[in-house]
Amino acid sequence: MTKALRDIREEAKVGVREMARRLGMSSPSSYAHYEDPNRFKDPYLPMAWAQRFADALEPNGIDRARVIALAGVVNADPSETLDSRVARLSRRRHDMVLSLLADLEAAEAADQERQGKADDVQEKEP
Repeated sequence: MTKALRDIREEAKVGVREMARRLGMSSPSSYAHYEDPNRFKDPYLPMAWAQRFADALEPNGIDRARVIALAGVVNADPSETLDSRVARLSRRRHDMVLSLLADLEAAEAADQERQGKADDVQEKEP
């Protein structure tokens, strides 16, 4: 993954300093961490970082899908159910997905409650 990221950045003709600047990092070594196989040992980029890297490289003609693929998202089958995809995750990631879903459901319920109150106020106004 680290070599693929470096190859994509070099293809975009973006230096390490410039990449760090585009990402809002305080130093080039903060970004270089992701290209160093001795420091970054995960097989995939975290999705949030893959999206940020894609944003930084897209102006240079790099296809977002190539960068996002470094997060392990490749040709997801749209007919596959969410349950089957979640079932393949590690226990830690499975728990993270469930936590995220709970947060999203709570936010959705709060939005619906706010909208309901706003609708009630509009109905009472002459």
